[in-house]
Amino acid sequence: GNNALAGESGIVNAVAVPPDGSPYVASAISGVYRIDPTGSTLLASNKTLQGQAVVIAPDGSLYVAGPINLVATPGAFQAGPTPVTNLQGGGSWHGAIAKVDAGLQRVLALTYFDGPNNSNQIQSLALDAAGNLYAGGQTPLGLPTRTPIQAGFGGGFVSQFSGDLTTLLFSSYFGANYGF
Repeated sequence: GNNALAGESGIVNAVAVPPDGSPYVASAISGVYRIDPTGSTLLASNKTLQGQAVVIAPDGSLYVAGPINLVATPGAFQAGPTPVTNLQGGGSWHGAIAKVDAGLQRVLALTYFDGPNNSNQIQSLALDAAGNLYAGGQTPLGLPTRTPIQAGFGGGFVSQFSGDLTTLLFSSYFGANYGF
């Protein structure tokens, strides 16, 4: 639906609720926001973190994935956007994942995760018990793969990163090519 938080408009792409009940609301257009449990007070916001997907880490920090355009942190798996080699259909979408503090102000880790088409969309995030981060979404082609489950290209992908976003543990295309 439409997001009218702090006078911004956009689509709400993701919501994550920590144990204290103050949800994070993410928009790939207008940023990430944290509101109080009653929905009446804005507690924090960061308009530079356009969020397509979010997940809360056990330490209270937040992973945000989307078209983030910030500097990657030292040791990041991918230090910057991949140079564009093909923009069929126009536009670009630099897939990136950031880990930020609960107040949405400090970037703790940030890696890019895209290929030569720069149109990858990370649409879901999850954490496992070991603290590794899983990302899933759609891609037109060209993502890095590691120990792929699927030998050929598919329109989707599933990937696992170390919690500090420095290591790609596995990554595979997944599913059929849906006309990308």
